[in-house]
Amino acid sequence: MLHLHTDTVLEVTIHAARGLQDVERGGKNDAYARVSVELNNKKAYHSTEVKKNSGSDPSWEQLIEIREVKPEHTKLYVEILDEDAGADAPIAYTAIPLAQVYETHNKSLSGRYDVYNKNGIALGEISLTIRVVEPGKESTGRITYDGEFKKHESL
Repeated sequence: MLHLHTDTVLEVTIHAARGLQDVERGGKNDAYARVSVELNNKKAYHSTEVKKNSGSDPSWEQLIEIREVKPEHTKLYVEILDEDAGADAPIAYTAIPLAQVYETHNKSLSGRYDVYNKNGIALGEISLTIRVVEPGKESTGRITYDGEFKKHESL
């Protein structure tokens, strides 16, 4: 279903991750991803569903909309975590410069991005489609991408 946005929206389709470290003791990761344009505002993060026993290669194919994106939001922060009964365990992180999305002719970019462990070592990658929907423009919903994801910049 199409709908018009009244503010700038970042549509992020989280496709899958590959080559993640398994942080689950005695089992496989129960992985989920979360994204935000505000690094230090934990309430601003939006999460995928948890993929139980997904191990090092979870797949989500899930759309997340981040509303009220402002010019000062220059990065998309991505975290991949393992759901745990106590505290969820971090698996990997990355920050994606949004300038590379804004610079495309249709303000949409599908790609693979390196993800890093807590020591800053590249350890796996995540595949995303990021699209900017300007005020007054229509959203068409989740993006599926069957092509080959090109590698793009992550920090």
